[in-house]
Amino acid sequence: MTSRALHLRPSGAASWSVCEGYVAMCAAYPELPEEGSHEVREDGTACHWLAKELYDGIRHAIDELSPNNRLLTDEMFDACGVYHAVLASWPNVVPVLEQSLSFAFIYQGMTGTPDAFAYDPITNTLYIADLKFGFVSVEVWKNLQLILYAAAVIVMLGIAGRNPRIVLTIVQPRDYNRDGAVRTWETNWEEIAPIVDWLRECAHRAMAPNPSTRSGPQCTDCPGRHACKSAQQSAMMAVEFVYGYAPHDLSVEALGAEAARLYDAQERLDARLTGLHMQIENLLSRGVSVPFHEMRESRTRRYITPEGLERLKALAPYFNTTATIEKPKGIRELEASFPKDLVAMYSRRPKGTLKVGRVNPKEAERKFNKRK
Repeated sequence: MTSRALHLRPSGAASWSVCEGYVAMCAAYPELPEEGSHEVREDGTACHWLAKELYDGIRHAIDELSPNNRLLTDEMFDACGVYHAVLASWPNVVPVLEQSLSFAFIYQGMTGTPDAFAYDPITNTLYIADLKFGFVSVEVWKNLQLILYAAAVIVMLGIAGRNPRIVLTIVQPRDYNRDGAVRTWETNWEEIAPIVDWLRECAHRAMAPNPSTRSGPQCTDCPGRHACKSAQQSAMMAVEFVYGYAPHDLSVEALGAEAARLYDAQERLDARLTGLHMQIENLLSRGVSVPFHEMRESRTRRYITPEGLERLKALAPYFNTTATIEKPKGIRELEASFPKDLVAMYSRRPKGTLKVGRVNPKEAERKFNKRK
């Protein structure tokens, strides 16, 4: 399998189906360590791990550390509860979690891992669920990632001829969508089969020699956006548009049209800026000075060590506390029952990740003048 094929994933279907060069850019500019440690993404990884652990009956507590060194929060436990409730609502089936599937019917060697799926042969119903822990709303209607997951299960089970009913569900507790945290779209194989055929064509175009790039919302998720001419030219055109003259007495139609174009321009600017941000972060981490930018350590949450928890349990009678020490909600709960200095003795703060920050010119000038 080529290095480019490794980046042809179902999770990126919304990008490589629109921009042929997306997969090639991902291969040419592999995700940098600093970008991969993005806090929201790392929290999502931890939440998915916790969801599988809890589903398998493995118990964990708030403020434990996940394998990727993230603190398990009450928000993660709540998200897992919503997700597990969805799986439990599937009648007469046993969900399969985190099983890798083949997508060779799209492109040879392509693989992917649905969060959860199940098939009921009696009602001829296929269930697919995907847990999202991010804040950016994910649309479930004609979601290409979920359509590919459904297609992979149908191909694996050989049930395309039965035209199964398909129930696709997005579980996203941290997105305050007007449709709720759980959003479902019901379809069938006959409806999504043409979309799957189209995705197959898109995948082969993406894997062809010298694919072209195209700017758009997908640029935000592309690790090579800092080096993409399409993204650069689109962003600079957006800058020219933003600073152009526009009359104030707009008609209702013109007002709506301009706002829509500005939204698109903002997306292109954000995509370009985050791409440059990623490159700057990589340079700073290697000791290369970049004007107006510096590396800063992100702040992390304190947690009580297992040994410290046992010590506090033993000391509880001496402080006349009735606090629940078995599964404390966090540092603040313990500080309400014990001296803060004592809690601090048994707490630890994980080392934060280094992130790039913009230097305030006035702040730099103030610090420089203080040294004189």
